[in-house]
Amino acid sequence: MDLNAICSSTSYPALCYNRLTTIFGPAADGLGLPNVYTSSVRIAIDELLAASNKLLELETLIDGDRRRQSSLSGAMRFCRELLSVRAFTSLKDSLWAVVGLDDSPTMSTFEDLKTRLTAAGIYHQTCLDAIGGAEDDGRSIIRRADLGNVIKNSTELTSNSLAILYALEESIGATNSSSSGDMQLTIRSEVQEKFYTLTVLRLVADVVVAKDGSGNFTRIGDALSVVPRESDRRVVIYVKAGVYDEIVNVGVDKWNVVMIGDGMDATIVTGNRNSGDGTGSYFSATFST
Repeated sequence: MDLNAICSSTSYPALCYNRLTTIFGPAADGLGLPNVYTSSVRIAIDELLAASNKLLELETLIDGDRRRQSSLSGAMRFCRELLSVRAFTSLKDSLWAVVGLDDSPTMSTFEDLKTRLTAAGIYHQTCLDAIGGAEDDGRSIIRRADLGNVIKNSTELTSNSLAILYALEESIGATNSSSSGDMQLTIRSEVQEKFYTLTVLRLVADVVVAKDGSGNFTRIGDALSVVPRESDRRVVIYVKAGVYDEIVNVGVDKWNVVMIGDGMDATIVTGNRNSGDGTGSYFSATFST
């Protein structure tokens, strides 16, 4: 297996080659693409944890300086949570999911892996955006700590893992699990099917949220609190028409949650956090996952 050839398909070939040769050496005789992929992800995870530790150090430093607390401290905390919890979970799950690749993998198997790696990349970029908006006095701290480059390395290694995954998919030749009949659905039948599915989901919802008290809860956050952690079973939450004045955050440990309402003009979620009251834009989302 030629590591140079593999890494040439990535966006950052030099970084890819330098990191992988520290594990396999330049020859990598008898090495398969699945091993290269998993090793690439593990390297990205190591770099991500290094970035997270650097963020924790800076967060502690900034918290000790009252002049630099508030927005910069919040950006660091938000960034660290994104990397150490959300991006880490996405990368870790992309390792776990590769276990079944030798068993006649389907397109959906690879699509799942791509989704996880893409999500990890988005979390990295969101983190960079957050610290990029730090106040002037905070930027000097970030520059001295070389934080941007630490996160940048982790981002690029994640991107390389995604490119290697594409190469792996092509080499294995994943089969399309969808039947030809499914692919022939017309736009009209798809719309009808979605409408039917939503109607059924409302009827069989596990939890109902209603402002008028006719459901199990009157607040969406309270409904989410009873959803089991890392559930393998789908949990359906039906939010009836009404205006819900709350900030909703679906935790990273809330798996397989389906939330439906009565339409964009009927079920409305609103909150009042904004940068004007000292809340960073990264914390001001009304609905986040």
